Amino acid sequence: MILLMIAGAGLFVVGFVTFFVLLVAHGGFAKSRQFGVVGEISSGRQGGFAQVVMVIAFLLMPFGACGMFAAVAAGDQGRKSSCNDTCVERGYRTGRVQGSKAMDPKRPNAHAFVACVCSGGASPDLELNARDLE
Repeated sequence: MILLMIAGAGLFVVGFVTFFVLLVAHGGFAKSRQFGVVGEISSGRQGGFAQVVMVIAFLLMPFGACGMFAAVAAGDQGRKSSCNDTCVERGYRTGRVQGSKAMDPKRPNAHAFVACVCSGGASPDLELNARDLE
């Protein structure tokens, strides 16, 4: 999961830096010239190599962002699985991840922590801190 996050961030950063360097190298440092330079590069007036590099940079950024989102989703799935496994081990039928019932005293509209709520057992519902499960 952490490797996917690092790879995604790396792809995104490489794509952004490549695009920015290409933009500056072709006269787009001034804000007023940036769209003009992008148009010149994408149309091929700055050369075929610059055009290919810009396309690659534009492809790296969304692929990197998707990699980071996939890593976050994998982490959420892992937290959900460990929550459910912990609840089943403690004699409950299911476990789900949600905001805690307790509210954060510093931010009145925010939950105090991410909770693993065990339900469906002989005992009343149990609320655990989901970060303690990993």
